[in-house]
Amino acid sequence: MKKVALILSMLFLLCSFSYAAEVGDKVTVTGELVKVVAIGGETTGWAIKTDQPLDIGGKETMLIEIDMMGKKINLLPFEHQYVRVTGKLVKRHGVERGTYWVIEVEKFETNLIQK
Repeated sequence: MKKVALILSMLFLLCSFSYAAEVGDKVTVTGELVKVVAIGGETTGWAIKTDQPLDIGGKETMLIEIDMMGKKINLLPFEHQYVRVTGKLVKRHGVERGTYWVIEVEKFETNLIQK
């Protein structure tokens, strides 16, 4: 019985460490705010460049676009600054780019000290 409990505990830990964010998940990402451009204008215009790879949809990335969802915040003063965003992870579809990931921002934090 102890062996079964140990194996189940190990499986639980393994699953918890290999979690990949999926559509609809609420995520928090910290990194450098950067402008982005794409052919055909298929972009939100802004992204977070992270220090560590993010596992999103089973793929690693160090850049995730953000959508301020109509919030009246001028992001230009924060370009190349360290910021934190929290929001819902969604997939967007473009003719040129195909499918790409975006965080629909609910919370935007600035004046962070880069680690």
